[in-house]
Amino acid sequence: MLINGIPQRRCIGCMESKNQKDLVRMVMTPEGIRVDEKGNSHGRGFYICKNMDCFEKAEKRKSFNRHIKGPISAEDLNLIKEHIAKLEMNPDIGFEDMKRSNKVCGLLGFASKSRNLVTGYNTCLKLIPTGKMKLLIIAGDVGANTRKKMMEKCDTYRVPVRIFGKCEDLSAATGKEDKGLFGLTDEGFAKSIMKQIDEMKQEREVF
Repeated sequence: MLINGIPQRRCIGCMESKNQKDLVRMVMTPEGIRVDEKGNSHGRGFYICKNMDCFEKAEKRKSFNRHIKGPISAEDLNLIKEHIAKLEMNPDIGFEDMKRSNKVCGLLGFASKSRNLVTGYNTCLKLIPTGKMKLLIIAGDVGANTRKKMMEKCDTYRVPVRIFGKCEDLSAATGKEDKGLFGLTDEGFAKSIMKQIDEMKQEREVF
């Protein structure tokens, strides 16, 4: 169905027809449920709005089972829930972005536990000139002045910088409170995290 040339699809939660681009399509594959970002994957699937209200309605009515023509595992159901929850906060994030974002947060958590991570404005600012910092992560919602000062400092001492995530999410991942600056002191962690963030950026530029 088209309206003004725009494809329309029905959400299995609210049961309303909406612009296809405003919904997310998921399909069942031999490996489990997957997000069909391009909307052309083969397999039984469904469209759903990018909000938790529609997820809860679909779950209550067992709409997921009906549309994939079979039972849905707890793991797949949790994957759908997690993806839609992230889409509700950031509608532009893709499934691959979500996986990479989770991996970055996991790596930051490991770095924190192994004491290869420093946080906070003063601590990071003092460590940058020493050569011990291998990467600085600046949360996307850090203030503009702080971001500018830290980026200038890193540029002077040739410390790689990446803007990534939000203070709340990164603080939770690292077990810290209200932090927006995260300095990696281990080369291995730094390279792995930069790889994930850079690949995420490259994929967005391609699509």
